[in-house]
Amino acid sequence: MMKKITLLIALMTMHLGYSQTLPFDFSSTNQLMTADGGSVVTIEDDNGNDVLQIVGATAAWDNAQINFAENLDLSDDTNNTITFKIKPVNGTGSGNHLLKFESATSGGDEQLEFTTTGTDWQDISLDFPADATQYGRMVIFTDAGDANAGVSDTYLIDDIAGGTTAEPEDLPNLPFDFSSANQLMTADGGSVVTIEDDNDNDVLQIVGATAAWDNAQINFADNLDLSDDANNTITFKIKPVNGTGSGNHLLKFESATSGGDEQLEFTTTGTDWQNISLDFPADATQYGRMVIFTDAGDANAGVSDTYLIDDIAVGGASNPPASGNSVTVETSQEWKGYVNTYNVSDNAYAFGFSYPASDLRATATTTSLTLESNIAIWTANATDAAWFDQDAATQTAILYIEASSYIESASAYNGSDLTFSGSMTTNDIGDGYTLKVFIKALDPNNDYATVVNNSADVTGNDFTISATAAELASGLLVQYGFALTGPLTDPSDTSGSIVLEAPATAGVNENNIIDVSIYPNPSSSNWNFRTGNTVITLVEVFNLLGKRVVSQNNNSTNVAISTQGLTSGIYIARITTEQGTKSVKLIKE
Repeated sequence: MMKKITLLIALMTMHLGYSQTLPFDFSSTNQLMTADGGSVVTIEDDNGNDVLQIVGATAAWDNAQINFAENLDLSDDTNNTITFKIKPVNGTGSGNHLLKFESATSGGDEQLEFTTTGTDWQDISLDFPADATQYGRMVIFTDAGDANAGVSDTYLIDDIAGGTTAEPEDLPNLPFDFSSANQLMTADGGSVVTIEDDNDNDVLQIVGATAAWDNAQINFADNLDLSDDANNTITFKIKPVNGTGSGNHLLKFESATSGGDEQLEFTTTGTDWQNISLDFPADATQYGRMVIFTDAGDANAGVSDTYLIDDIAVGGASNPPASGNSVTVETSQEWKGYVNTYNVSDNAYAFGFSYPASDLRATATTTSLTLESNIAIWTANATDAAWFDQDAATQTAILYIEASSYIESASAYNGSDLTFSGSMTTNDIGDGYTLKVFIKALDPNNDYATVVNNSADVTGNDFTISATAAELASGLLVQYGFALTGPLTDPSDTSGSIVLEAPATAGVNENNIIDVSIYPNPSSSNWNFRTGNTVITLVEVFNLLGKRVVSQNNNSTNVAISTQGLTSGIYIARITTEQGTKSVKLIKE
């Protein structure tokens, strides 16, 4: 059985080790094919004409191979004949040969046999089938594995022509987060490979075949350089979905030159997300293709298993790149809600339940989250003794609530440091409410018990909260968000709101486009705001706890804000104009 030759796809003519496209007349050094299987390949002069010389090895399947700068397209059945000349120099070989094109897609490879006799130049014409597709590599087997293949013979080859040049593929480079369609790897060995959604996160899914060495593979747009020993560690995440596979895997990089391939084994256990770090050796070089073998040919490789893979990246061996995640209020993900209730009398926990974030009056945009007190329970549960004192003359709540608005994922944040940060730009919700920012981790295998609860009070403009990779272990459900605690609210009570944003818009943010002068500052009476280039539409003043204490609509380039009722100290003014916003520091004497 012919050994498998895995392919490398070349993309640009400037890449090391990549040829031009057909035709080849071997007048250029970048048309020199690469020796394989023990052969020796050179470009030689034959009566004033440059030709390719292949000196075969005393082994079956010795060959010469080359990657095309752009895929060779043989899909046109009227233009898929390959022609060339070949001369057996000493006539001792088998005479049985093979021309093979290896696929740049999952469409498979194509190969045709041909023969030679004697030692004269001979013209070969090979008509490839109508179902041929695009190919990234060409391989010429001078001895095609038969009984006489062990004889070393020499062949000259010239003028290889045919087919057309395909349009360059849109191929990626590391890192891969599988958010782009061109990061979809190609199935091989019977596997099925797709990009799937895993809790709002795009991941690669490999459904293995019931055969050894099933894999997923992909060609890089540019060669991956692993020659720097301080920066050649490959990291990624992997999750065995059903846990029936062998657990023995292989990551392989195939060379863009004749420097050889590199591969490292790794293992998985269980069905949790697992972090893999593979440190490649100091003699690693440049690579054009990556192959992930989900079952590495062992005794249990015949079992079909499914794996999810994410976040493939390259970094330093001794100092791996930081694997942390940074999130802010700015997100397009779905905000969820949960309510915990407590007795007003003694603060004891009563019960908890899921509750839509919108019903909690948590309103999300792509850049902010506005929190308001819950009013729905006041109306819907007025006659429920679990919520309100039915003997009271007026409606009186016996519970207060902690309303949590959050984003969660079972995989996106596991095994990495996580930091959640933002800014509270408005807080006029009224007395009796407190706000916390949190990162939690829950254990789905233990009735969703809370195993991590890192939280902090949000009292000023900017906030941040973090959790370590060790805290957010694989298998845990990770949540981050806000907990607003306070009384149940009568719908007739306009209790204000809290606005949370990604940027610190209520901090001192110098926008040089907007020219604003403030005088006097410090002031004991009025602050005057004047712009020479734009109309002021709104001025908001915040104390250092982030609470909005003044809000005044305007339509002028000259605005006065009274300091009456404000205590002495430092404030932040956010000035909204037709050209944008600018924040400045104010001092009340």
